[in-house]
Amino acid sequence: MECCNQTGGGGMITAQEARGLSGKTVEEWAEDFEPAIRKAAQDGKRKICHYHGELENEAYSNTDRWKAFVTYMESIGYKVSLYYMESQFVDMRINVSWES
Repeated sequence: MECCNQTGGGGMITAQEARGLSGKTVEEWAEDFEPAIRKAAQDGKRKICHYHGELENEAYSNTDRWKAFVTYMESIGYKVSLYYMESQFVDMRINVSWES
């Protein structure tokens, strides 16, 4: 009896391959913001509004992955939210702040 989830004749994919197909973890997403946060902090700022490329749609749809990202960022002291502006085009970015 064959399993309906087989990947073909090549056998089982490795866990590393499966992780690669699953996309980034919330920790890896957070690391994407580190350079912009570091630069803003060095410039005396306490927040950024940053285009990520993946997270905006996750945030707009309020997915479990977005909720996990928010929870993770809050656990390390940040506040995050979706910036959404609808005009001729829709502009979505991620707000990250470290104000007390």
